[in-house]
Amino acid sequence: MKFYLMLAVLEYIVLYFITSGIDFLNYDYVNLKYSTFRFSNEDEENGLNVLIKIFFPTVYLIVISGILYKLDLISLDSNIYYVTILYHIINWLVLTVVLKRIILIDKRTEIKTTFLSIVLSLFMYYIFINKTTDIFFDFDDLKNGIWLAIITFCVSVFLKKIYYGSKINIEEHNDRITKYIMNNYNYFKQKYDHIITTDNVNMRYLVYAIMIFENYNRPWFARKLEYLKLFFFKNATLGIMQVNSKKYISDEESIKKGVAIIENSYKKLPKNIKKEKKIEKVLYEYNCSNKYVNEVKYIYEFLQQSKLNNI
Repeated sequence: MKFYLMLAVLEYIVLYFITSGIDFLNYDYVNLKYSTFRFSNEDEENGLNVLIKIFFPTVYLIVISGILYKLDLISLDSNIYYVTILYHIINWLVLTVVLKRIILIDKRTEIKTTFLSIVLSLFMYYIFINKTTDIFFDFDDLKNGIWLAIITFCVSVFLKKIYYGSKINIEEHNDRITKYIMNNYNYFKQKYDHIITTDNVNMRYLVYAIMIFENYNRPWFARKLEYLKLFFFKNATLGIMQVNSKKYISDEESIKKGVAIIENSYKKLPKNIKKEKKIEKVLYEYNCSNKYVNEVKYIYEFLQQSKLNNI
C-alpha cells in the first residue's frame, strides 16, 4: 500500500504541472476550454477539466503498469487501481483540509468525476491491465483491426460530447466565490483588524482583498515553506501579505509592512486621479502583474459593494 500511496502522490504532482502548463497556454495563447479558477473569471467552459479529471488517472495507471511490466515488476501491479482511489483521497484532502477551499468546490461535479474516474480505472484494470503482461502494444498488430476503429469512433464521440458539452453553472460558481470571500473576510477581520491601523476606508478594503487573494494562492503551509527559501537565499516574500523581507516575519508583521507599503503608494498619487485608477496603480506597485491587479481589484470591489457596516 505504501508503494501505491507513493505513486498516487507522484500522480498528484504530475497532474499539477500538466494543468499549470495548460493554464499558461490557455490564458495567453489558445482556447482549450479549460477553466482555471479566478475570482474575476466568468468563463463557463470546462470541458477539458472534466476530461482530465475522469481520464487522466486511468491513463496514468496504464502507463505505470506498462513501466512495471517492462521492469519485470509484475507483482507490484496487483490491484494497482488502488492508486486511483488514493489519488482522489489525496486530492480531496488537499482541497478541503490543506487549502480549505471546500466552499469553492462544485461538489456534484467533483463527486461525479471522481466516481467515473474510479469506475474507469477498475474497468481497465480487470479487462486489460490484469489480463496482459505487455501494456505497450504493437500498433502494427492493431492497425487493420475493425474493432479498434469502432472503439476509436465511440471514444471520440464520447470525448467530443464531454469536451463541448461540459459547462460551469455561473450563478452557483459566483455564489461559491461570494461565500469564500465573505468567510475569509470575517475570519481575517476578527483576527487582524486591530493591526490594520489606517483610517482610509478604501485602504482597509484593499488590505483585506490582498490578504484574501494571497491566502488563496499561498495557504499557511506554503507560507511556512517560504521560510526555507529565506534560509537559503536570505530574501523572500513572506507572511499573509507576501511582503519582501530579508529576515523572519510573522503574518502579523507582514500585514503591518503591507499596510505601510499600500498607504505610502496611495499618498504619493496625485489627488485628481479617480479612485479606481488609484487602486489599480497601488496594486500594480504592490505586484506588477495584470492578473494580480484584476483579481485583487475584483475582491476589493466586491467588499465595497457589500456595504459592510462594521469595517
